[in-house]
Amino acid sequence: MVDIQTRPLICANCVANMVYFILESYEGICSYSTLAFKTGDAYRDLELRIPPDMIQEVDEVLKSLGELIYEISIPE
Repeated sequence: MVDIQTRPLICANCVANMVYFILESYEGICSYSTLAFKTGDAYRDLELRIPPDMIQEVDEVLKSLGELIYEISIPE
């Protein structure tokens, strides 16, 4: 069984669709789920599920998103 790493990610609601699109464009790099939210919330909470061999690639994509995402710690 593969150890999938889960990682929380928060993005502003106004850019959530763009973040989804970017993650989906890197086919197979990770999967994500949008966690429960209320209409009108300013942010979307996501949970990323990352295969071990894709962690570095996901880290690079997340770093490139810069200020579009919040509360994510990427190992140096």
